[in-house]
Amino acid sequence: MAHITIIGAGIAGLKAALDIARHEHKVTLVEARHRLGGRIYTTFASDGTTPLELGASFWEGMRHNPFYQYYFTENPAEKLKPRVVRLDNSLSTVFSPHQKANKEILAFYHKAYQLLQTSPSLEGQTCQQFIDSLKFNTLSIAEYWTQKFIEYHLQHFNTSLELRGFPSFFMPQDKEALEAWNDLDADFSFVANGYDNVIKQLAMECQEKGVRILLNTQVMKINDFSENGISLATRDGNIKADKVIVTIPIGVLKNEAKNLFSPSLSAEKLQAIQTIGIHRGVRISLEFEVPFWGKQSAPYLFLDLPQYSNLIEFRNHFPVHGKAILQTDKYTTLAEHYFQQFANDKLSAEKEIVAHIMADLKSAYPNQPIADPKYVIYNWSADPFAKGAYPFRTKDINEHLQQALEQPQGNIYFAGADFSRHGFSVHNGYANGKKIAEQLTNTLHHSTTEFTL
Repeated sequence: MAHITIIGAGIAGLKAALDIARHEHKVTLVEARHRLGGRIYTTFASDGTTPLELGASFWEGMRHNPFYQYYFTENPAEKLKPRVVRLDNSLSTVFSPHQKANKEILAFYHKAYQLLQTSPSLEGQTCQQFIDSLKFNTLSIAEYWTQKFIEYHLQHFNTSLELRGFPSFFMPQDKEALEAWNDLDADFSFVANGYDNVIKQLAMECQEKGVRILLNTQVMKINDFSENGISLATRDGNIKADKVIVTIPIGVLKNEAKNLFSPSLSAEKLQAIQTIGIHRGVRISLEFEVPFWGKQSAPYLFLDLPQYSNLIEFRNHFPVHGKAILQTDKYTTLAEHYFQQFANDKLSAEKEIVAHIMADLKSAYPNQPIADPKYVIYNWSADPFAKGAYPFRTKDINEHLQQALEQPQGNIYFAGADFSRHGFSVHNGYANGKKIAEQLTNTLHHSTTEFTL
């Protein structure tokens, strides 16, 4: 029986811990935060019961997504079983004061996706170069809205399209269907009773298999002594292990990788870590007394305002929870400006952020009385154990660097959505944790077999 330590109790770390423990190995799961879940972070609205997702909030598709199949249909733990709501994006609503916006506009949402899927070769291009190659002149309604929705598909938070790229491994192979399950052509599905129910369920299964979970335990140094195993230095002492799986977000590794590992990581892996981009992300939740937007069932509200180059997206909670709650990440740049301006006064920064957003909403709905909302704001870039939201691929990431990012080094393995070649969604993290756990346990099995022979 080997002793395996996993650093990070997000969904990849929990899944890896569970699968390794099922092979009768001793597993310790260490987490720097006071909570489980990593970038899955559920809090609650003012009523104390309506969940607000400050991090991951949906997964893509239902019937064919293997992550959904297990945790939402097959698992017998009815007490924690998450409750699913599936929404149709075609029911969203668009407001535009300077371009005709009607019920046909959202047809261009699907046309934009089809253009992405059928483009002959995107490798080596940035997202902006791809858009420029389409030669839209924005004179027609069709071209205007198709370009707007292509930008929407390609952007995440406020990351510039000039930074994002298309590597050669952008689209998955059939044999990798679990990890690479295509999330771009699926309806969005929401966990109506809180995404943390998935985390609780995984944690419960881990504990049933004897996994030791240590919260508030930050790893300061990872020492690999080759055949003598691993020693992890924490503020509470050292943890010994035969092998370790690291699920630390790349946003953190960008700043800490050079000093965290001994011996140092390979030059190729360090380069790969620096080449991956990290989205900045500020999640803003606005809670109103009643909905003021016309279409209460619309999953999303898109504002096309002249002062912004991109669509401003609000996720509508009303069809999920029956609550007048809007969430957005699209004011990240603005929010960061105010957090910097009021560096020592977070409350004042938040008031300015909300006032700015309310001005935009009132300009979009001038005939509706809109009372000031209650709000929750979370800045992922300021989270010391995330240092940003989710990664993205730049045009400089290539197959050589991707392999360097994925490969283990000595007794150290790397897992999570950040290290997946196919995507950075929750199901990518879950599947990558499963994949790396299998890789590690196969290595242990082969080593034991060779020793026995």
